Amino acid sequence: MLDFEVIFHTEIDRSVSVFNRDGFVIIRDALTPDQLALAQSGTRREMANQMAEIPVERANRGYARYSFNQQRIHLPEWYQLIDLP
Repeated sequence: MLDFEVIFHTEIDRSVSVFNRDGFVIIRDALTPDQLALAQSGTRREMANQMAEIPVERANRGYARYSFNQQRIHLPEWYQLIDLP
């Protein structure tokens, strides 16, 4: 199991430090429950679409190699993530 540090949304300096170290940050409470539910439903939908188009056995290097690219940015599940207050 991977061990990731989870940062509270109020810890901005710590978030910057972790981002500079790891290239990403896991932030607790960054989304409201409604925003999280919207993102999760969009992710499930897009994963199902991709897997229907390219089954796992034909995917590049197998499971978990699908990606969400910039072509999703027009969808509400993604554009809600661009500028959170």
